[in-house]
Amino acid sequence: MADLHYNPHFAPFFEDKSRYSVLWGGAGSSKSYSAAQKIVIRCATPGERHKFLVVRKFKTTIEGSVFNLIRHIINELEIDKHVTVNNTKMSFSFANGNEIITTGLDDVEKLKSIHGVTGIWLEEASELEESDLGQINLRLRGESDSYKQIIFTFNPISQDHWLKRKFFDEGGDNVFTLWSNYKHNLFLDQEYIDILENEYKYDPNMYRIYVLGEWGRIKTNEEFYSMFSKEQHVKPVVYNESLPIHLSFDFNVNPYIPLSLWQIQEVNGVYRVGCFKLYALENPDNNTEALCNAFMDDFENYEIGVHIYGDASGKAKSTTSHQHNYDIIEGCLKHYLRNWSWHIPRRNPLHSKRRDFINKCLAGGFPDICIEIDPSCELMIADMENVFTDIAGKKAKPKSKNKAGILYEKYGHFSDTMDYLLCMAFEKRYRNFGRKQ
Repeated sequence: MADLHYNPHFAPFFEDKSRYSVLWGGAGSSKSYSAAQKIVIRCATPGERHKFLVVRKFKTTIEGSVFNLIRHIINELEIDKHVTVNNTKMSFSFANGNEIITTGLDDVEKLKSIHGVTGIWLEEASELEESDLGQINLRLRGESDSYKQIIFTFNPISQDHWLKRKFFDEGGDNVFTLWSNYKHNLFLDQEYIDILENEYKYDPNMYRIYVLGEWGRIKTNEEFYSMFSKEQHVKPVVYNESLPIHLSFDFNVNPYIPLSLWQIQEVNGVYRVGCFKLYALENPDNNTEALCNAFMDDFENYEIGVHIYGDASGKAKSTTSHQHNYDIIEGCLKHYLRNWSWHIPRRNPLHSKRRDFINKCLAGGFPDICIEIDPSCELMIADMENVFTDIAGKKAKPKSKNKAGILYEKYGHFSDTMDYLLCMAFEKRYRNFGRKQ
């Protein structure tokens, strides 16, 4: 067998023996190439017994991708004389008895008939449903003295994908992950790099996914904040101790109670509206008093004064304490309050009107309003990218269950605090928005 030429970045992957080995990132990084190299080498290793299953979502995509790639690597390693290639079944039989077989998940009956598998490679795993993984796991029960492994290769098309939740958010002891983009591929030619950079340079989201290899989200045109751009609106926002702080509250309590901190500074006739800090207090601190205390701990010596914004429903009195949330805020933050501090509307701004108003702000439709969000405010950014519009034009807030069985809305709470602030800080603009001039 000829010497193996591989990208050094993938050396830990070749050594990894985890049940789940996850290769993710941008295009052209050699994720798939490295996965194919590993399974060919394992099949060619004397004394090891293997039957590898290579899977894509659709059977028709196999020949033009993984099948030709595996055949190329077999030739490159100069072991083609010891491997029988079946072009009809798109499979490989090694002289030592090992096999590589391929199939698509659209051929369910064939998949169920496959037995004795000792290793699996899921190419373009982002095409698969989480339920597919259950059927895949059932196949991995072949007899072998070596470790059994499922390899995943994919581009990170959506931060809401089940792959991110399962292998990155939840993780586990038996999960190995390795990120890469084209810069990790030492064998990539300049022509490919130029094509890759030019292909997506006018689409920031696709550039983030396929060039940078970062988690993105495919646009659906149903986004509530359709004019939000991570590249345009996410930038460092530096806290200025000589300016008032704008606090915007929402009184949701699961999975946390949110508070966003902003400052508004006029520079050359432009109002720079910057979000620089978030509080997301979870149980048992998911209450208004704890939220105020967290703010006071961080800004104990602050003397300038604060502006208060928030959900109009916070004015409803509690049946137990006979106080409403703004009573609590007033009691806790009295040191910071001034006669100009309060900006609470009688009722919350209408969803459809505030959506259009804020999207105009984001798009630069008001040349003197510039919205900026600090990169540390990750929950706000996630809201801006993941809140969608429902059939009534409101924010769609699907519910999930936490480990305690409590229902909660994953997105929408921090963006609500932004809505309250923008519609009241620029109240006259908002009130006149949409009227015929």
